[in-house]
Amino acid sequence: MSTSQDQLAAPPVDALLGETVATLLYAAGAYLEPRESDAQPDLASAELAVDVAGIAFDRIASRLRPDARGALTVMLTDARLAIVRKRG
Repeated sequence: MSTSQDQLAAPPVDALLGETVATLLYAAGAYLEPRESDAQPDLASAELAVDVAGIAFDRIASRLRPDARGALTVMLTDARLAIVRKRG
């Protein structure tokens, strides 16, 4: 059975990008806290993920629901602070 492009529902771009921002911030946390006990944090990757998340967030913040905007703001701030702490 074939589905035409007209029948496929595209997610709202603000919701899609909100999820992408959250995913990047979760990834940044994983780069900062590697699971292996002898592994070192990957600050460069964490910083890149947070920078891209911040740029995307700035572009979509006005389109997000207030609760989603607030949650992503907290996540972004926490990720930035975690990087500063890891740098020492």
